[in-house]
Amino acid sequence: MLKGYQSNIISAMRSDILRMEGLGLASSPIDLGLGSMCEFFPNGSFPLGAVHEFISPRPETTASTTGFIAGILSSLIGNNGAVLWISASRKIFPPALRAFGVQPDRVVFVDLRKEKDVLWALDESLKCPSLTAVVGEVKELSFM
Repeated sequence: MLKGYQSNIISAMRSDILRMEGLGLASSPIDLGLGSMCEFFPNGSFPLGAVHEFISPRPETTASTTGFIAGILSSLIGNNGAVLWISASRKIFPPALRAFGVQPDRVVFVDLRKEKDVLWALDESLKCPSLTAVVGEVKELSFM
């Protein structure tokens, strides 16, 4: 009986934390093809409508990180979505997106000179409801 009670408390606490994080309960999760990896996300689904940070600690890991992002984008944009990809030093070769199921003509690339301009454009584009996703490439994020 105590185990069931503890389980209910833990479940209620998880729900409270998700609500405080602004995630709530997932109404209809989208299958992004992540398989068993989904069990590690809140509510067992990749959170949508949120900002995600993917870090590539070394240049050789950038390709796999970008491939992972492209795979997620493929499931999100479907046939009518649009993506804005903003960077100061683009690391992706647009035709390579086809290997992940993303048509390059569904992606608008914005190449800027300064990192601070990338952050400004990223912030502004997140306000646009017509975009399915926004990708911002920054070398290093500092709050100083």
